[in-house]
Amino acid sequence: MKTSMFSLDIQTSAHLVIDPQANFYGAKPHGIRAVSAIADFMTSSRIPHILVYMDLLKEGPEVSCGGIPEEVLNLADITLRKSLSDSFEFTELGNILKNMGTKTLIVSGFNLDACVKDTIRSARAYGFDVYTHDQGIGSRYHQDETVPGALKHLKQQFGLRGYHH
Repeated sequence: MKTSMFSLDIQTSAHLVIDPQANFYGAKPHGIRAVSAIADFMTSSRIPHILVYMDLLKEGPEVSCGGIPEEVLNLADITLRKSLSDSFEFTELGNILKNMGTKTLIVSGFNLDACVKDTIRSARAYGFDVYTHDQGIGSRYHQDETVPGALKHLKQQFGLRGYHH
């Protein structure tokens, strides 16, 4: 079965949301728009949504989702905590995706130059076909007007396709 939005197989696709916490995007307009776009996509698509976040406020084994917008947290099918920028490193993400039969990842979240980039690198190494959810990616370091150029560079670097809705 295919989705009308992406022409992706919904049985083998998943949406990976990386670090949507307020402390990663602050009050930058593109960050606020990205979180809204992520929530809209999570509401409108029928693929699994996996939230992977770095909890900078807590230490220890308990999972704390502080700072993650409720509209994103409440729509996540799976929530994982990570300790490094790469969402695959030292997490069960690779095994979870493999067990789900995932072949295609749609990546959104923050921070474009660290967590998103490192996770995409690993996703490609794992053999996933990766799309970027272009309106759902933000940066802590780029100004609003430089995010599209940085995203274009990332897509060229990894041979990615983008999704616009």
